[in-house]
Amino acid sequence: MGARRAARAITLATGLASVVWLLGGVPPAKAAHLDCMGTLNHCYAIATTSSGGTNWGGGQARWDTRSYYAPDWAAWGFAAEVIWVTTRSGASCGVEMGPTWVEMGLTHGWQGQNMRTLYWADGCPYGKHRIATSPGSDGSLHVYTVQQYNSSWYKVYFDFNFVANAEEAPWTREIDVGIETTDSTATFPTTTDDRLQRRDATCCTWRYWSSGSEYESDPACYVWTWITYPTKGKNGRYGNPPC
Repeated sequence: MGARRAARAITLATGLASVVWLLGGVPPAKAAHLDCMGTLNHCYAIATTSSGGTNWGGGQARWDTRSYYAPDWAAWGFAAEVIWVTTRSGASCGVEMGPTWVEMGLTHGWQGQNMRTLYWADGCPYGKHRIATSPGSDGSLHVYTVQQYNSSWYKVYFDFNFVANAEEAPWTREIDVGIETTDSTATFPTTTDDRLQRRDATCCTWRYWSSGSEYESDPACYVWTWITYPTKGKNGRYGNPPC
C-alpha cells in the first residue's frame, strides 16, 4: 500500500531469504534484520512464493478480520493485511522499481481518515481505491482474490464477489501475503492466513503453494510464523518498539 510498492518492499527480491524457494519440507530461515523505519518507513511481516519463471494467473488467500490500528492515520499512515500479486511477468514500469503488481487487503487508516476499510491498488501507474463492502466483524473469515482475466486486465474479488478491474498485463510470477504498516507501534492482533493459493496461467485451476519463504523487516516487532508450511501461517505484532 502507499508508495511502498514503488520499491517493491525494499525490492523483495533482494531480501526474501535470497529467493530460496524450497519445494516443500522445512521452511527456509528468516531473512536478515533490516531497518523497519528506513527509507520507506514501512514495516513488513509476510509470506511469499515465487513461480521460478513459470507463468501463473493470479493469487488468493483467506484471513480473519481483525481490529488493526495505525496511530499515524492522520498523517496518511496505515496498518494493513494485504495480498500482492505481481503482473507483467515481473517487468518494470517507467520509474517503478521492480515488478508491477495488483494488491488488495484490509487496512486501518485511509487517506488521513480514522477508519477501517477494504481497498485495492495497482502499480502501473500507482493508484489505490477504497472498497465500500464491509470487512465483517472481528474473527470473520474472508477470501481475497486477484486473478488475470485477459491480456490487459486483472480482476479483484472479495469473498468471490467481483470488486474491480485492474489494468495490468500478464503474468504473475510472485505472490506475497501479510502485514504492512507505516508505524512501528501499530496494533496488529494475530491474524491467520490460510488457503494460500495461486492460479494456473490458463483459467481456472487453483493450486496451493508448493513452496514459500518469509520476510520480516524487523522480527523484534512484526512476525510471520508458519502453521502448516507452506499453505497456512499467522502474523502479528509480538514485540515492543523501537523496531
